[in-house]
Amino acid sequence: MGKKDKYLVGLDIGSTKTCVLIAEVEGELVKFLALGAAESKGLRKGLIVNLDSTVSSIRRAVEEAESVANVPVEEALIGVAGGHVRGVNSRGGITLGQHP
Repeated sequence: MGKKDKYLVGLDIGSTKTCVLIAEVEGELVKFLALGAAESKGLRKGLIVNLDSTVSSIRRAVEEAESVANVPVEEALIGVAGGHVRGVNSRGGITLGQHP
């Protein structure tokens, strides 16, 4: 990948604001590039009550961060919190067809 290993993007969707942080990773160094923020709409007490409004808030924050950093957001690390969030350990499998 040359000099730049990759970018890290963090997304935080809160009840009052949505933030997107973009950082550049070079070796062991992490350099802050941009922060985009937008008023959160479509959320109430941490729950999505209007998906379209929530998506719009995320889009505005992403576009702001992309504009400042001049880097397109292709993937993001997302933190999820709240009393309604539960972790479940699960195992699954899939049967694949035979290869000719």
